Amino acid sequence: MTKHKFTPAEKYALWKFHGAKCHLCDEPLRLGDATADHVIPEHLAAKPDELKAVLDAFGLPANFKLNDFGNWVPAHIKCNQKKSGTVFRTTPIIQMLIDRLQRDAAEVRRIEQRVTSNTIKDDLIGKVMVGLATDTITQSDLEALFPVYETVADEDTIALYDEVTLHVDPRRWKVSSRLSNETVTVTDGHLGGITPRVANPHASWICPSCGLAGPWNGVRCMTCGQMSDPND
Repeated sequence: MTKHKFTPAEKYALWKFHGAKCHLCDEPLRLGDATADHVIPEHLAAKPDELKAVLDAFGLPANFKLNDFGNWVPAHIKCNQKKSGTVFRTTPIIQMLIDRLQRDAAEVRRIEQRVTSNTIKDDLIGKVMVGLATDTITQSDLEALFPVYETVADEDTIALYDEVTLHVDPRRWKVSSRLSNETVTVTDGHLGGITPRVANPHASWICPSCGLAGPWNGVRCMTCGQMSDPND
């Protein structure tokens, strides 16, 4: 059986629609770490009797597509590898997940189609994902990849730029103001601080306790609350 080879646009659509979060551990998920997990395992395609039993148990039709947005969720590489080919039990939570994926599949597909119909954006997403996965994106690369970022109000471009340049939890912190080409203030609606906005921040920005780049309010990391001087 040939496994489905996911395109950058498919991975991006899953990652963006599902809130940049791993569905297996419920923790923030960086785009470069994102994989697509099959809720109903792909290997069952080679085991028709087992596949039929699983589909029947979840009330799914015989023509259910294993390789489709209705069966894919984003996950960390390590989480996906740990789950491997596990077949979930027919619990109410898994049933709700599958029902929700079926309901939302068309919307995720629209994101993927929006990307692939724009060849420049499609190429940009591919380059960003490779750079994130190999940790090779530099500030000069950003300047070449995003020459008109500041004047382009495109949600995918903004999401990609922030994914590369911000090193804080994207589910919690949102940019509130730009201080310079290299720093921004972010807020969660209650707390806030300063964090770097570059591809490769200096190690002094990284909190030794939580491993994120703050944000910093003085010498306190606002993510974990620990005191540390980011300028040491």
